[in-house]
Amino acid sequence: MASPQEQSTAPEHEHANEPQEHKNVIRPQQKIDYNDPKYAGMSKRAVKRLLKQELWEATKDERRQAFKDKKKRKREEDRKLIEQGLLEPKMGPKRIKPEEQEWSKMNVVIDCEFNSYMVEKEINSMQTQIMRCYSANKSAKYPCPMTVTSFGGDLEAVFDKKTPSRAQWKGIDFVAESYLEKFDKDKLVYLSADSDNVAHELDESKVYIIGGIVDKNRHKGLCQDKASTQGIPTVQLPIGEHLQMASRKVLTVNHVYEIMLKWLEYRDWRKAFLEVIPQRKFESNNPNDDPDTADNDEEADEESTTEDIKSNVQLLETPQEKATDEQTAENEATTPHQK
Repeated sequence: MASPQEQSTAPEHEHANEPQEHKNVIRPQQKIDYNDPKYAGMSKRAVKRLLKQELWEATKDERRQAFKDKKKRKREEDRKLIEQGLLEPKMGPKRIKPEEQEWSKMNVVIDCEFNSYMVEKEINSMQTQIMRCYSANKSAKYPCPMTVTSFGGDLEAVFDKKTPSRAQWKGIDFVAESYLEKFDKDKLVYLSADSDNVAHELDESKVYIIGGIVDKNRHKGLCQDKASTQGIPTVQLPIGEHLQMASRKVLTVNHVYEIMLKWLEYRDWRKAFLEVIPQRKFESNNPNDDPDTADNDEEADEESTTEDIKSNVQLLETPQEKATDEQTAENEATTPHQK
């Protein structure tokens, strides 16, 4: 007879139609057999964290589909209410036109020399985050020229598969060289959450480096150590001076970049943080909140906005490219057409 720890409180038929890989995952309503050999040497808390992560991974597709279905239902409900005159149409923020943009002199580097530290799903996430950075330039009042350095390997393969049009993207360069080969070392500043220095403002004459890594906090201090070894100064964003975070102060690459764009527009860190950082990252008074769920923040962001970002990715013109196009148009207007 099975022990109480091995018995499930859920009906056997409840998950009968699930994929095989889902059936092997322990659900919240099931008892945990802590004596199972595969949990040897693990504390109960560590076992629960492992099972929570397994469940998160196994139900990823379900969550994404549920989110899409929820958005679809909400759009349909809103459409009916608008048609009935019971709801005012939503007016989104005013979109900045390309001619209203002014390119910043500040260069931003995404350092992608961390392929070996990431597993496949993290490399896929990194590709999405870089795409978001490029998309953010589209709606920024002061977009920044971007350079993706040490680009290659698995990350390049993902880009070639998912976004082969990147070769046509404007305002962003993908290069195999490191930032030390591309820029004057005296202008380099590495952004690191582990830095002792705080950036109270951004210097547009500098080249700011963002570490291109998604590692679920496995490799703490990686960017800070790399910059220190290379003799490059580091700074951290002044998050702690303006907000109380519910988890660690490490943000995704696109969040860091978007915050920088908002600071250039507002010159106000607090306003930039509040506009970009997800609400769930702010300090919570709920004692039941589990800080370990912070490890899934990157995937939660992907599920909520990847579709929207893909639709927003358009080609942007740098000031030089824009001037060239205008000169070409002027020449065409004043030069007789040749047969």
